[in-house]
Amino acid sequence: MTVECCIANVTSDLRDLAREYDLLVREVPCLEHCNRCRAGPFLIVDGQLYTGSSHREILRRTTDPDEGVSLVESVQPQTGPREAGRR
Repeated sequence: MTVECCIANVTSDLRDLAREYDLLVREVPCLEHCNRCRAGPFLIVDGQLYTGSSHREILRRTTDPDEGVSLVESVQPQTGPREAGRR
């Protein structure tokens, strides 16, 4: 699966998600979707353009064709001492 983003549209949240879920996100100088880039978060996944309110939301809605599941969990990982051991 190929996930691409424009350098002008990438966020630290997307980079964190990529590390957290072991996603390969290719950052390119320009994906030639400048109006979309200025409007808000978007990603190109296997050649298909996806938009949303955040990169996390886009990846939640995007499914892995081999697994048929979301690329990332629908609930943000819980951290901190009070959350230890909860799921």
